[in-house]
Amino acid sequence: VDATSFTHVRALLVNYPANCALFDKRDAMTLIEDIAWQSRCSLKVRGHTIYIRYLPEEPTSVTTITEDDVEQNSLQLTFTDTEEIVTKFTATYKPHYALPKPWSIVLRRNLAKYYINNYDRDFFIYNIKELVYKSATFWIIRKGNTYKKAVMKLFLNKLNLDIDDCVTLDFDTDYFSTGSIKGIVEQATYNSDSRSIDCVVWLPIVSGNMTADA
Repeated sequence: VDATSFTHVRALLVNYPANCALFDKRDAMTLIEDIAWQSRCSLKVRGHTIYIRYLPEEPTSVTTITEDDVEQNSLQLTFTDTEEIVTKFTATYKPHYALPKPWSIVLRRNLAKYYINNYDRDFFIYNIKELVYKSATFWIIRKGNTYKKAVMKLFLNKLNLDIDDCVTLDFDTDYFSTGSIKGIVEQATYNSDSRSIDCVVWLPIVSGNMTADA
């Protein structure tokens, strides 16, 4: 693991104890990803090293992208898929292992706008209701809307970009937001044919808005 990122996130999660027991054998990487997701974290594997990031914390931008970094006529505005929207989130957990069945917390968001789209998730790492509620609330806010994405071809001066990096989009024209905006790189693929980088940046801006979602 990357000691720096894990030490940083450990301090942020000190108030959210995730002590649990496993009663079956699981794939190690799948289990690690599940624990991170329940803890509102993301993982990135680079080479043989795993990095972790606490998603509610505003990340530090590694670079700024301007018009000078983007190939002409390659900039596009797209959105996250509406098929992925969740409007009813059922979070299950057990306060203690003696219970035959888990307890449930049901959260709803944007039902009138997108109708019912169910999503169930077991928060087995927690036995405290408030911690389950906090994580489930974070995820239904993320999953209950469509967000903007910036799609572009970048010049090779941005070849060091990697998936999950935070970047700042600072364009002279307000294509995506009012002023500059931070986003997370979802794709940064070198295109040998055009000698450019196919880049997709997720933005924390709900479709129809021009400012970051609070």
